[in-house]
Amino acid sequence: MNFDNSFSRKYICLLMLLTIMITATTAGFAQFDTAVVLGTVKDQNGAVLRGANITLKNNATGITATTQTDSNGDYIFPSVKIGTYKVTAELQGFATAVADKVTVTVEARQRVDFTMQVGAATETITIVDSAPLLETESSSKGQIITERQMVNLPINGRTYSSLALLVPGVRQSQSGNQGDISFRREGAYNVNGLRSVYNNFLLDGIDNNFYGTTNQGFSNQATQPSPDSVGEFRMSVNTYSAEYGRTSGAVMNVSTKSGTNEFHGTAWDFLQNTALNATGFFRPTDGRKPQVNRNQFGFVFGGPIIKDRTFFFLDYEGSRWIQSPFGLASIPSLDQRKGILPVDVRVPFDFVDSTGALVTTGTVIRAGNPVPMTKFAKTVLDNLPAPNRTGGGVLTVANNYGNFVRNQLFEDKGALKIDHNFSARLNGFARYSHRRQTIRQPGLVTGFSGGNAIGNLTTYNQQGIAGITWNVSNDSLIEYRFAFTRLGMDRLPALVGGPSMRELFGITGLPEGPRIQGGVTPQDLPGFARIGRQSTNPQAQFPTTINSRINYSKVIGRHTLKTGYEYLALNQNVDDTNPLYGIDAYGQSFSRPAANLTTNPNNTNSAYNNAFGISDFYFGARSQYQLATQVTAQMRQRFHYGYLQDDFKFSPKLTINAGVRYELVTPVYDADNKFANFDPQTKSVILAKAGSISERSMRDLDKNNFVPRLGLAYQLSDKTVIRAGYAVGFNYWNRMASAELMNTNAPFVTRASVQNTAANIGAICTGNNFSGCFRRTQDGYPTNLLTSPGSVILYMPRDLPWGYVQNWHLTVQRQLSRNNLIDIAYVGNHGVKLPILADYNQARPLTAAELLLPAAQRPSLLDRRPIQSVNIPGSGAVRVGNITAVLPTGFSNYNALQVKFEHRGATLNLLNSFTYSKAIDNVSQVLEVSNGGSPNPQNVFDPANDRGPSSFDQRINNTTSVVWNLPIGKGRSFGGSMPAALDLVIGGWVASSTITLASGQPLNLRYGDTDQRLSDNQPDFLGGVALRPNVGTNGGILSTEAQRSALGLKNFEYYFNAANISIPTVDQPFGNIGRNAVYGFPLYQVDFGIQKNFPMRFINETSRVEFRTEFFNFFNKTNFSAPNTDRRSANFGRVTSTFDPRIVQFALKLYF
Repeated sequence: MNFDNSFSRKYICLLMLLTIMITATTAGFAQFDTAVVLGTVKDQNGAVLRGANITLKNNATGITATTQTDSNGDYIFPSVKIGTYKVTAELQGFATAVADKVTVTVEARQRVDFTMQVGAATETITIVDSAPLLETESSSKGQIITERQMVNLPINGRTYSSLALLVPGVRQSQSGNQGDISFRREGAYNVNGLRSVYNNFLLDGIDNNFYGTTNQGFSNQATQPSPDSVGEFRMSVNTYSAEYGRTSGAVMNVSTKSGTNEFHGTAWDFLQNTALNATGFFRPTDGRKPQVNRNQFGFVFGGPIIKDRTFFFLDYEGSRWIQSPFGLASIPSLDQRKGILPVDVRVPFDFVDSTGALVTTGTVIRAGNPVPMTKFAKTVLDNLPAPNRTGGGVLTVANNYGNFVRNQLFEDKGALKIDHNFSARLNGFARYSHRRQTIRQPGLVTGFSGGNAIGNLTTYNQQGIAGITWNVSNDSLIEYRFAFTRLGMDRLPALVGGPSMRELFGITGLPEGPRIQGGVTPQDLPGFARIGRQSTNPQAQFPTTINSRINYSKVIGRHTLKTGYEYLALNQNVDDTNPLYGIDAYGQSFSRPAANLTTNPNNTNSAYNNAFGISDFYFGARSQYQLATQVTAQMRQRFHYGYLQDDFKFSPKLTINAGVRYELVTPVYDADNKFANFDPQTKSVILAKAGSISERSMRDLDKNNFVPRLGLAYQLSDKTVIRAGYAVGFNYWNRMASAELMNTNAPFVTRASVQNTAANIGAICTGNNFSGCFRRTQDGYPTNLLTSPGSVILYMPRDLPWGYVQNWHLTVQRQLSRNNLIDIAYVGNHGVKLPILADYNQARPLTAAELLLPAAQRPSLLDRRPIQSVNIPGSGAVRVGNITAVLPTGFSNYNALQVKFEHRGATLNLLNSFTYSKAIDNVSQVLEVSNGGSPNPQNVFDPANDRGPSSFDQRINNTTSVVWNLPIGKGRSFGGSMPAALDLVIGGWVASSTITLASGQPLNLRYGDTDQRLSDNQPDFLGGVALRPNVGTNGGILSTEAQRSALGLKNFEYYFNAANISIPTVDQPFGNIGRNAVYGFPLYQVDFGIQKNFPMRFINETSRVEFRTEFFNFFNKTNFSAPNTDRRSANFGRVTSTFDPRIVQFALKLYF
């Protein structure tokens, strides 16, 4: 284990020494992905019985364990794998007591109490046959998702982790929504009002988190097993044991299946087909259906290698998914491609048009006449697909193009697990998992001038894990786990390998090569879909983790003590600097004629502003261009955790769960010490150096992270339990995209962002000049642009602390009957020092006096920034723009009423989870923004002003899941004696359903900073500003039925009262609308499945074939996505997409 030369070894040694000392003296039962079975043995008069022999037998493997009751009549089995068990109590003079079919679940403290009766040992009394519903031993709040739910409930895409949505307080993160296959992040959930990156995933007791920095093609889990290979999982959402840490959100603890003494297997094929599905609300003009072809196939097979000793379990699943969703875009109309606009435009400089003619400065072209354009502009426009829909807005371009985007996802994954019992007290296991996935996505706007999409994405992961459990004695235990996980992603442009911009247009200065060139450099025109390729291609990253965990456990009287130490080494190589192929952005000012040159009323009507953006594009009058160098960042981070947990049975009715963790986590540093940070005191970029972690990471090592956990479970009566808890959790992985990659800072990476201004438009750049002159699009990029120091800087304060969240809950559980439970809880949390993104160098607004000056005399955006220049090593003072900062000024608050009703029966399982909550914060999570949200405050100097509903503040969320074995047929309540032929038709049916009802999601009204009031408005550089507009006094923010009727529009076409919402003046850019001030459409969806089992007794008595049909969105309810929230957009207030319409899935499964 390499702690690095620079690491503070004394702290590591102290932590390990403390763990060893506690291990030697106390210790407690750590659980990993196992459970504890415990209980008390009494006689029929209530007296405790000492010395009773307790035997625990696994019904599947036949493996047994034994122990005896102590002087208090208590016994405990500290580490029990999930499954079904038979527990037997024997004592001389008493009849043998048997608890049969005891179900043991992940992390459970499963009580099995015995009341023994006087009698002969040959007498057997069976006293229980199932697990109790009440949680009397633990204050941890969570929910077990069973194998029965995973293999029976309809799951679109067979992602077992989606069943976490059945748990109160859990909602789908926007980064995990269904839709575009390349952007779905599996396992992305907001739990109890927290960011989705604040969850912790464990698989077979080991770290299973994905540490990538992007969303594309990834999961929040490193390994994603199929539902048929998972035994069960527990979603712990509040005040869990001190054994678990790393973050403050939920812990998903997953246990995979193991082989048994009998050979068993399952093979399956799930099929979705376009012909079976509904068309959806937004229908293509030709009436075609969006294509959905998905085939998921695979098998699991397990059994003994050596009976009662060695077992294997093998699984594989393949997926072939072709999806062509219908999408809408706004592209230039046919008239606009000819240069015909409804405004007058003025030529800002001399240029040669597409015919070779010289067009001179100052020429005014009147509305309706063709505007000349460059060869580049004409070629790009001519290669766009033709509009195929009637466009909206005054320019008639809003949603004027619809297309089926053919996306493709192919995946293969599998695993092999070996379990071995060395002796009755020593057992171990090993597992190897592998996954490979390829995604192809060409983009909504097709052809040479399109390609704004993920393109070509390949991901893979490998995970190897080994574990051993040693029952040192009846009251002590050692467990050890080790894992190695490697992941990778490689993303290339949609048109990769095509001709370069130099070869096509003579545009120079852009990099060339097989991984970079292909397609058109991104062209951003206000009010239109991006023309050209995606700016973040190519990209690659390769996170690798080594995880080692050891736990020691001991029972001392009524104390169950646990201690342990965990080490995680994260090595992350990331290639994520962009834009590598440039970006050209166009404003709306260079071709706008002065007021004395036009009488066209459209020229002064703000609704026509976007026309000047496209006319700027005609001439090559870009307002900004950007380019970055490529580098692979070698991130390193080390995590050290130690904990002590005491589960104290204070009395027969009261259990106290108390614990503390100590967490020592290094900041991210570079393997070769190529780190740089901005120092605001000296206004300089400083470099890392060899030495301590603080010197290498340029951040202070936080050594004060003690994490308390305290909870209780009080059994008020036989049927009522009161549980409460308080816990603190620090967050060490925040997925801040490239903002944390200080090894991509200057001087190691140049991010050039050049502003073209009205002040220098009269001086066209020549050669490689780009300072003090105007460089047109057709002039390309200066070849020395990236040899000069960049103007974009990254900054993380040296004393940046780890953000943390305090969680608490008060819960009352009531067992209504043998199979019914209701759970009512108040749940809350409060987060502080959470990281946010901000432009540390945000410009001040122009003053009213400055606005009276001619445009050429007004202070530029750079002139209005508080920091004009930064000293960069080797370059001296350099004029800078954005300083993208990670600051600890985020906060959050959450309060909720959560109600759960659960029925666990032999034929019917029902779980209903209801949450009424309010989540508040001041910024959104990076890569999780939606509905107009932003990870940055609109005013960096007043981040508290952005306090408002979280972007994931969904006030009401109710989910119901049902699995029901219909009571008709052989072996069921009705029709047990029916003829076999009749049973074949009406017997053996199983129905299942998941019903979701949720209120609308917050909408953040905004307007793009296209006129550079405070920032360069380029989302490809982190730290951009999302400004909010004003609401007037003529009504509210939302439109009314009367307003819509007057316009002849529906709610989804005119969601906002646009006439009452305006863009503030330039000198007062911050509007009066609060962050996330209104909410969108509610969601209602019913997923339904029906399946029929056909016995295959010619194989064996348990073999069967299962045919199933599943309907996702059974009633084909139209669930609208959020409306456009950008006030500058022609689509403002308009909905352009929906959640999935009805999808039908057939499946065939063979159980043998």
